[in-house]
Amino acid sequence: MLVIDDLGWNDLGYQQNRKSSVNLGGWRTTDVETPTPIIDRLASEGVKLENHYVQPLCSPTRATIMTGRYPVHNGIGPSVIQEHFPYGVPADEVFLSEKFKSAGYDTHAIGKVRATSCPVRVTRALLRPTHVRIPTRPVQWHLGFCDERYTPTFRGFDSFTGFLSGGMDYWTHQMHHDLLDLRSSETTRMPQRLPPPKTDAHGIYSTHIWRAEVGRILANRRPGKPLFVYLATQSVHSPVQPPESAVPSHDSHPAPRERRKYVGVVKMLDAFVGHVETMYIKAGIWDQTVLVCMSDNGAHVHGGVGNNFPLRGHKGHVWEGGVRGVAFVRGVRDETLAAAGFAVESGGLRTQLMHSTDWLPTLSSVAGFSLEGTKALDGVDQWTVLTHGGPAKRESVLLNCAKGGVRDGAIRGSQYKLIFAGGVGGKEGEGHYSIGTHASLKQLPPLGFEPDAGTVCEPPQPVDGFFLFDILNDPRECSNLATGQANQTDEVRMLIELFDKYRATGLEPLDQLMQKKAAGVWYPPEKDDQVLGPYVGRCTSCAWGAERSSLHELYDAWTETRAKLALLPSEQDS
Repeated sequence: MLVIDDLGWNDLGYQQNRKSSVNLGGWRTTDVETPTPIIDRLASEGVKLENHYVQPLCSPTRATIMTGRYPVHNGIGPSVIQEHFPYGVPADEVFLSEKFKSAGYDTHAIGKVRATSCPVRVTRALLRPTHVRIPTRPVQWHLGFCDERYTPTFRGFDSFTGFLSGGMDYWTHQMHHDLLDLRSSETTRMPQRLPPPKTDAHGIYSTHIWRAEVGRILANRRPGKPLFVYLATQSVHSPVQPPESAVPSHDSHPAPRERRKYVGVVKMLDAFVGHVETMYIKAGIWDQTVLVCMSDNGAHVHGGVGNNFPLRGHKGHVWEGGVRGVAFVRGVRDETLAAAGFAVESGGLRTQLMHSTDWLPTLSSVAGFSLEGTKALDGVDQWTVLTHGGPAKRESVLLNCAKGGVRDGAIRGSQYKLIFAGGVGGKEGEGHYSIGTHASLKQLPPLGFEPDAGTVCEPPQPVDGFFLFDILNDPRECSNLATGQANQTDEVRMLIELFDKYRATGLEPLDQLMQKKAAGVWYPPEKDDQVLGPYVGRCTSCAWGAERSSLHELYDAWTETRAKLALLPSEQDS
């Protein structure tokens, strides 16, 4: 399972300058195409998912993948889990990795929760080949780490090599506060133990670490044991740090340097995927492997580098540019497994609605694990849709929803999409950024690119605090139909009723609960050891196992520590 961080809809070669369900007019979407031949080929060997939706930000999407449940039900979102937040994905949520373990799989997490491998220490000689340095930003867990029990090897993974926070330097593996945030299990099986810091990788590009870990896993896998690898790259997340050798010249790519650097990061991501494929082939298991590839949210386009064009909006918003995620699935090639129903047609295209919550129940049909023991799932099993097409399995996807109060969030049906902007007054920059319903967002073409006439439309304006789009025929979200006859269709009435149900019965997001009732009373360690974590014994009030009640009880601690940590606004602001 390959989860690519902040990959835009138009960041891959096979999406660019081509007619599609997003680019209905076949408009030019870039003047400098990004060469991704390996990912393009793998996508062409499977089915591309044209209506695969995710959450607008990292932690919420990853929590939906792991739990099969919307943020309004698992409590993670609409914003991300910061390093100082005293909670994680609630302890009573069952993870995808735990279900794979129940089916007899060896499970490994690499990168933004990544898998480790064999009992051989990775050396600089192994990780730094002389012919090229392949870039990709380190990846992170981002699902909670104030207590070690929130981390991967306590939640169903045998091993973990990667990052726990939201972003690092590609070379030093440090986050803010100059803290090292790189850990490696050092062996292929290390459950129920926090991997130690990896201190020998300074100056080694992150992708080389991930590549070596994949090699260790494959070299030391147990014969006859099925394998689940969750490979969450931090490419193409900022900072944009490709090696200079990967940056195309202005002659070959006539674009501003910042955009060419981003092209270099995407190119190196593609090369990394090729290395992983090669290792699986050499291990003799590629033909028995199902590959799921997806982005966690839309591109972050500030600075003009990421590319969601011609979609409106970007990472952090419920407009299509933030939530329509690139995704494809490549099935097995082994004839026996193909006959058993694990093959996916080459060159296929699926337009049925899908959401990141669907992967837990969908992969139950691949791995054979039971769905018993999970909390009530929002995801549905889409495996037959992937393998055979057929009727859609879901009629709607919830994209964000604020509990109670005014309507604030978004929901999409088969044809229509509603955005409720009640919490922002219809103006960009007001309200909660995390909900992502800012009005007046533009379509943002890549830096230096002049789109063809007719590609860009004026930002729509809200009517009585909401937008209604015929998303099948208007994926750019140009025409607000809120005052038209579409407002009276059965589907739109159903979407409003369903949204209000989620709003009334959903759970209060843990980040908002924390900001109301608790300070960030846990904080990264002091400068003496320069390592993020370990967390047990260092957290004064982590909420493991009692996420909601604990946060309510921390109100007094909040008032005492707020000024010291300077992490939250004043009581009046709250």
